[in-house]
Amino acid sequence: MLFCKIGVLSLGKKKKPHLFFAGEKSPIFPAIHAQAARELQNNPNSEVQIFEGCGHILHLEEIEKFNQAVIDFLNKIKKTDVISLFC
Repeated sequence: MLFCKIGVLSLGKKKKPHLFFAGEKSPIFPAIHAQAARELQNNPNSEVQIFEGCGHILHLEEIEKFNQAVIDFLNKIKKTDVISLFC
């Protein structure tokens, strides 16, 4: 739990683009948490991807869709930006 609190507190300080993922049916990291993290980060270049019908392991449940979301995000950001992916 401490890690989560530290992560949330430091998230607002990070200015690099982030891509937040959540499965619509995830009991571990609900979609509302991904949306809240994006809002807390307050970076217009950050995005949230909610996968409908997926649980917590969306990268295995929707492999092609997940990979395409990452590729699309990487293509949008500047080459010099370091990114973070949160699942």
